[in-house]
Amino acid sequence: MTVYRKSSNGTPQFPGQAKGNLSISKVQDFIKEQRRAKGFALSGGIGEQTFAINLSGTARFLYGMTFLGGSFGTFQLKINNEVVFEQTDTGFMQYGQTDQDYTAINRPLEGVDDIKLIIQAPAGYQNRQVLFYYK
Repeated sequence: MTVYRKSSNGTPQFPGQAKGNLSISKVQDFIKEQRRAKGFALSGGIGEQTFAINLSGTARFLYGMTFLGGSFGTFQLKINNEVVFEQTDTGFMQYGQTDQDYTAINRPLEGVDDIKLIIQAPAGYQNRQVLFYYK
């Protein structure tokens, strides 16, 4: 029989065990299915700038992405040399443009994916945020 110890104030030591006597592996499986997000701050000058988007090695599905802070140029998104978005204005992909937190991409990943975000800007930009949602 597995005994789950609790802290001095009675809370479980492992997140999710408050739901009952779930095994640690079941809680870990539940956590793996949760949506995660990773943000990047982009800075560049006039013209084309390529950014490598490095998600976690455990990333298996890309839900979508969103830009924050207004339009600053056009972009192209490539995943493993496949063009997903081609010359789209960053303003179309802003947070709040859809019912979700992001614009859906819904693409499976392998964990070692080559994701490139190519920005074409008419003026310099600094610390423009982009957020990718994945699991």
